[in-house]
Amino acid sequence: MNLQELLRLPRLPVRARLVVEGTLAGLHRSPYHGFSVQFSDHRPFVPGDAIRFVDWKVYARRERLYIKQFEEETNLRAYLLLDLSRSMDYGEKWEYARTLAAALALLLHLQRDAVGLYAFSDQQEELLPARVSRAHLHRLWGVLEGLRPRGQLAFPMLERWLTHIPRRSVLFVISDGWGPLEAWTRALRWMTGGRREVLFFQVVTPLEEDPSSLPPGQWEDLETGVRLPVEPSRWISRYREALNHHREQLRETLYARRMEFHVARTDRPLEELLSLVLLRRRRWF
Repeated sequence: MNLQELLRLPRLPVRARLVVEGTLAGLHRSPYHGFSVQFSDHRPFVPGDAIRFVDWKVYARRERLYIKQFEEETNLRAYLLLDLSRSMDYGEKWEYARTLAAALALLLHLQRDAVGLYAFSDQQEELLPARVSRAHLHRLWGVLEGLRPRGQLAFPMLERWLTHIPRRSVLFVISDGWGPLEAWTRALRWMTGGRREVLFFQVVTPLEEDPSSLPPGQWEDLETGVRLPVEPSRWISRYREALNHHREQLRETLYARRMEFHVARTDRPLEELLSLVLLRRRRWF
């Protein structure tokens, strides 16, 4: 199934499972390798069990095969920060962004990590605390299915929320990154307080990066509604220069505070982004 067909699927949990299954199938090593686990109990060996988990000491005493069972620890408290401003409702951007959020939530759940959600603009705010249970995962998916972008980014709301986030959390920011650089710089400074980890996914469409194929007419700021007459052949170089400057400044701000930055183009397979997250995940422990 290609990316466009995936984004047209009506059920978000189905999309998330397909993305995560595709990601895990493409990895040569298990993403769980090296994670923190605690011994829990034994159970009888059944055909198909991995031999490496056989407890040979028990076999020597009882002459019967038993498997060591392990209980995965909750290693991480993670939050998905989802931009709900109106500029996210352009092309495939919104469906791509919330599918990424849903897949990240499933991946974290499978790793026994607590995951929460904060979705916001100046016209709406949705908050779910970080939990581990399957019921919580389905509730989070249900919230994502009901959200629609509107309004503008509200940085004061974001900063207020960040004051209540526990130390040593991991934040997955899913946004197009548009907005005043000064406001982003201040917000990112708040995000990294208390030794938090931050991964920033800038979701953009190919047409946003290269609008040269657009016909002459009016360009509209999706958040403010302001329209300007534009001749692409005359404005395209200035537009690209401004876009690249904004992105580089945002990237430098992130790197200066040891945050990760990924450009998430809506024509890029989601499995690639999740693979990067898994690689990063191994380095946390």
